Amino acid sequence: MKKTNQTQTTTKPTPVELHLGLPNFGGMLHAPFVRSLLACQQNGKPRFANITFIDGDSLVSRARNSCAEQFMAGPHSHLVFIDTDIEFTSEHVDKLASHLARGVDIVAGLYPKKQDGEIEWVVNGIDGEEEDEHGLTKIRYAGTGFLAISRNVFVDLMATSCRDRWTWTDGGQGARRRIYDFFPVGVHEFEDGNRRYLSEDWFFCELAAQAGHTVYCDTSIKTRHIGKKTYGEAVK
Repeated sequence: MKKTNQTQTTTKPTPVELHLGLPNFGGMLHAPFVRSLLACQQNGKPRFANITFIDGDSLVSRARNSCAEQFMAGPHSHLVFIDTDIEFTSEHVDKLASHLARGVDIVAGLYPKKQDGEIEWVVNGIDGEEEDEHGLTKIRYAGTGFLAISRNVFVDLMATSCRDRWTWTDGGQGARRRIYDFFPVGVHEFEDGNRRYLSEDWFFCELAAQAGHTVYCDTSIKTRHIGKKTYGEAVK
């Protein structure tokens, strides 16, 4: 494949400490996901420095915002979302981390839609974009089911396009938090006047692009999606 598209890099490796965000509704953790996560945390070298588990919130955009709020309250450098119906490998996480260490701010892996027939990945590409020398392709939108985001992105969104906040009260106990709406859902009007209803993952990518960040995908990361059956080929 022709190599183009230089991704952003730093002059020296960026320290990478991964905070894992797990939004989950319904209390179900699929066995392939659990095995994948345990493999990442074994052998004395856990790949995730911290894990935020949001259970029982049926509104996924709010659950992702809660994950981001807890991530931003901590010291770690990058937030990784992995949905609890994804099967992945430790090597997939290591690939994400290697891109982050070079200064890439947003990078996704692939996971298939839950549908029969030919595999369709949960991404929106950009016509004419080619894979670069690091195996990354610039894309427009990525699903948040397997996505890594640097702290820099959230800082920029708080200062620019993401100013909407709400106050969350913990069960009437007096604990109040101000949470940014990094992952909104709704109608977005584009520069050409077209209006489109965007899901929380697509809307996040749109806001990040407005703030000057590029979304990349490592197409060698091919995970599986667990539903009524397992979608996608065996992970490797």
